[in-house]
Amino acid sequence: MSQEFLNFEEFAATMPTASSKKSAAKTGRAASQSKQIKKTAPAWTAAKISAILDRLEKAYPTAHLELNFTSPLELLIATIMAA
Repeated sequence: MSQEFLNFEEFAATMPTASSKKSAAKTGRAASQSKQIKKTAPAWTAAKISAILDRLEKAYPTAHLELNFTSPLELLIATIMAA
């Protein structure tokens, strides 16, 4: 199975710097830069997500949550509080 990893240098090159944000705001290029960033974003397909979850399940077969919850909202709040 071939894997594609996100190249950090390529990702960092798409992120605007503080000085480019100021100059883009002056010239009105901020909208065009955000469109350019969206084009280079990695595609997360259902197949890729499924493959990642399968590999995690094989690597950590006895993993379980330590947080106690009865609803998705309680899980969200417990996760925020645990952080």
